[in-house]
Amino acid sequence: MFTNVITSMGIPRRAIADQLGISTAYLSQLESGKKRPSLDLAFRIERLTGGAVPAASWTQAQEDAA
Repeated sequence: MFTNVITSMGIPRRAIADQLGISTAYLSQLESGKKRPSLDLAFRIERLTGGAVPAASWTQAQEDAA
Protein backbone atom coordinates (compact mmCIF):
# COMPACT_ATOMS: atom_id res chain seq x y z
CA MET A 1 0.00 0.00 0.00
CA PHE A 2 2.75 2.46 0.96
CA THR A 3 4.59 1.99 -2.35
CA ASN A 4 1.42 2.55 -4.36
CA VAL A 5 0.67 5.78 -2.53
CA ILE A 6 4.24 7.02 -2.90
CA THR A 7 4.17 6.27 -6.63
CA SER A 8 0.80 7.93 -7.14
CA MET A 9 2.01 11.13 -5.48
CA GLY A 10 4.17 11.87 -8.52
CA ILE A 11 6.95 13.28 -6.34
CA PRO A 12 10.54 12.08 -6.74
CA ARG A 13 11.51 9.54 -4.09
CA ARG A 14 14.43 11.76 -3.02
CA ALA A 15 11.98 14.59 -2.28
CA ILE A 16 9.71 12.27 -0.31
CA ALA A 17 12.65 10.98 1.72
CA ASP A 18 13.81 14.55 2.36
CA GLN A 19 10.33 15.60 3.51
CA LEU A 20 10.22 12.64 5.87
CA GLY A 21 13.75 13.28 7.12
CA ILE A 22 15.06 9.86 6.06
CA SER A 23 17.43 8.49 3.44
CA THR A 24 16.22 7.03 0.15
CA ALA A 25 17.75 3.73 1.26
CA TYR A 26 15.57 3.71 4.38
CA LEU A 27 12.55 4.68 2.27
CA SER A 28 13.23 1.63 0.10
CA GLN A 29 13.42 -0.58 3.18
CA LEU A 30 10.07 0.76 4.37
CA GLU A 31 8.55 0.11 0.95
CA SER A 32 9.85 -3.45 0.84
CA GLY A 33 8.67 -4.20 4.37
CA LYS A 34 12.20 -4.84 5.63
CA LYS A 35 11.83 -2.01 8.14
CA ARG A 36 8.99 -0.53 10.13
CA PRO A 37 8.92 3.17 10.95
CA SER A 38 9.04 4.60 14.43
CA LEU A 39 5.75 5.98 15.69
CA ASP A 40 6.95 9.50 14.95
CA LEU A 41 7.89 8.59 11.37
CA ALA A 42 4.61 6.72 10.88
CA PHE A 43 2.73 9.91 11.78
CA ARG A 44 4.95 11.95 9.42
CA ILE A 45 4.12 9.47 6.64
CA GLU A 46 0.42 9.79 7.46
CA ARG A 47 0.61 13.59 7.23
CA LEU A 48 2.68 13.54 4.04
CA THR A 49 0.24 11.17 2.32
CA GLY A 50 -2.82 13.08 3.49
CA GLY A 51 -3.97 10.10 5.52
CA ALA A 52 -3.72 7.61 2.65
CA VAL A 53 -1.18 5.65 4.71
CA PRO A 54 -2.45 5.83 8.29
CA ALA A 55 0.08 5.44 11.10
CA ALA A 56 -1.92 2.47 12.37
CA SER A 57 -1.36 0.59 9.11
CA TRP A 58 2.23 -0.09 10.14
CA THR A 59 1.11 -2.01 13.22
CA GLN A 60 -1.67 -4.01 11.56
CA ALA A 61 0.62 -6.81 10.35
CA GLN A 62 2.06 -7.23 13.83
CA GLU A 63 -1.42 -7.45 15.35
CA ASP A 64 -2.53 -10.01 12.75
CA ALA A 65 0.48 -12.19 13.51
CA ALA A 66 -0.26 -12.23 17.26
